[in-house]
Amino acid sequence: PSEEAMMSASNFKHKTRVEKKLQQSIIKMLEDALGRGKVIAKVSAELDFEKVERTEEIYDPDSQVVRSENQVSESSTGAVPPGGIPGVQALIPTGEAPGGVAGQAAKRNKSNSLFNYEINKVVRLVSKPVGEVSKLSVAVMIDGIMAGDPAVYQPRSKEDMDKYLQIVQSAVGYDQDRGDIIQVENIQFDRSELEAQKVDIARSEQIDMAMEVGKLVVGLIFLILFFTRIIRPIINWMTMTVEVIPETDALGAADFDAVDEEKRRLSEIASEAAQIRDSVSEFVRNDPKYTASVLRKWMREKEPKEKL
Repeated sequence: PSEEAMMSASNFKHKTRVEKKLQQSIIKMLEDALGRGKVIAKVSAELDFEKVERTEEIYDPDSQVVRSENQVSESSTGAVPPGGIPGVQALIPTGEAPGGVAGQAAKRNKSNSLFNYEINKVVRLVSKPVGEVSKLSVAVMIDGIMAGDPAVYQPRSKEDMDKYLQIVQSAVGYDQDRGDIIQVENIQFDRSELEAQKVDIARSEQIDMAMEVGKLVVGLIFLILFFTRIIRPIINWMTMTVEVIPETDALGAADFDAVDEEKRRLSEIASEAAQIRDSVSEFVRNDPKYTASVLRKWMREKEPKEKL
């Protein structure tokens, strides 16, 4: 990309950062007083990216001081020659005598003074900041108050809105001479979508909790069945009195029937456990709220026993 395009992209990013920072400043200040979700703010900033540099020379005539002084004085004494001063007689009409008497003494004094003054001078190189805000346009919407039982919307008073306007002006650095425009309005927000989201979240939380409850219940039932149908018979078998039976050549038909019967019994136990698990899972899906309440009640009843 060209240098101009890169500068344009950089300027746009800077403009976006300035607007976002001002918006966040407005929302934070107002939400601290009004509550979360009560304020919507939009800022549009016009920035001056022109680069200007100038040199200024400032003189202060009141601070002048004498830098140098030169005084010249001349004094002469002598007689005026007959006929007056040379060159004057030609200007006098014929028959008129020049002023003064021949041989009269003359005295002349001449003085000149020259003063040079030093005047205070300040030379400054001034550079205007690039990207300076030249104008702001700010729009702020503030929600009203929900009061009463049931809650009823109430608009905010004019006194409160005037205070909020002053807060916004302070937050963005309002400058009337710059032509800034700031508008703050009290508008009732549409919260139907927000309420629907809250209901969906609550329902989702209930379903998640019910699924966890279902997993616990199914696991508990499975453990009970596993203990009563498998572990207990094994324990009984291990602790029973061993009777020595004479060796036989081979198992009889009755022995094979007993083995088959034990296999069928274990298969029925597994099938029964699967049916119970499916039934519990279906019950949890159909009525998660009731399942959650049952689990909470069961846990409350269990807590005192555990403390004892």
